[in-house]
Amino acid sequence: MMDLAEFLTDKLQHTSYRAMAKRTGVSRGALEAIVNRQTGEFPKIGTLTRIARAYGKPLWDVMEMAGAHLEMPMNDTNRARRLAQLVERQPKFERVAKRLLAKIDTNPDFVDGIIAGVEAALDALPDGSPQ
Repeated sequence: MMDLAEFLTDKLQHTSYRAMAKRTGVSRGALEAIVNRQTGEFPKIGTLTRIARAYGKPLWDVMEMAGAHLEMPMNDTNRARRLAQLVERQPKFERVAKRLLAKIDTNPDFVDGIIAGVEAALDALPDGSPQ
């Protein structure tokens, strides 16, 4: 699998940093740092979301290209289990989880991306729960 630096470098073969920054809404400096592997930190979720949207890729795919090991669900049972675990960690997600369950049949990539994003966001918090 291509990593995020390679993906963006490939896109830069057909465009400039300036045009890529405009297309993605990510600063040129942040894009250069990713391409040149100048940051030791994982890119912000907002940055990855903008890149995913700009290039029509699922968020989970861009997160994996950036180096996240998401253990993506491969079937509806695993998706439902992971959603239940999120609700257990943060009961406020129950309404969102129910809506995502309704989308599993029509848009599984979307559901996978949301699950991965919420899991990553909760894992990044010091105590694992929103303030």
